[in-house]
Amino acid sequence: MPTNPAPDSESRSRAIGELSLVFRRYGYQGATTKLLAEASGLGKSSLYHHFPSGKEDMALAVVAKTQELLFEQLMAPLAGDPGDKEIGAFVALLERFYRDGRLGCVIATLSLGDCPKPVARAIKSLLEDWIDAVARVSDPPGERATAVRIVRAIQGGLVLGLAAGKPAYFADAMQDVAAMLYGSSA
Repeated sequence: MPTNPAPDSESRSRAIGELSLVFRRYGYQGATTKLLAEASGLGKSSLYHHFPSGKEDMALAVVAKTQELLFEQLMAPLAGDPGDKEIGAFVALLERFYRDGRLGCVIATLSLGDCPKPVARAIKSLLEDWIDAVARVSDPPGERATAVRIVRAIQGGLVLGLAAGKPAYFADAMQDVAAMLYGSSA
């Protein structure tokens, strides 16, 4: 019989989701302890209870949670041999995750500016793992160049749309991603 997570664990898990939104909006440098505490609903002392190393620990937890979401939810439709339905589900999940191009990505926002080396390494690892996962569903399997183009289209479309204030750029990038994946599944 599964046990319920400890209240501390639940509190930490909820906080990570809220902290993620702050890092996605403000990046590492802009995510002040005040903003992080307000968003999480925890006082500063409670934040440090859950994340003893402070903001770096929070950022690492956010990257780890993003990686978990990426592989357990976002990439799930592409498992196996994806067809039109699965590719459509993948694109829809990405659109929802990035709020139709209106919310930045942890990969971009945490890597901008001056983040600690452990955070930069975690982001690099997440990005490489994502490219590898996309490469596994490319045609032929393991086609890294196609995977890089797909991830580049997602990230580039998101950054371009956010910077220009035109979410339609992200929507266009999602059409490009679907076309590249449909080419892989043909």
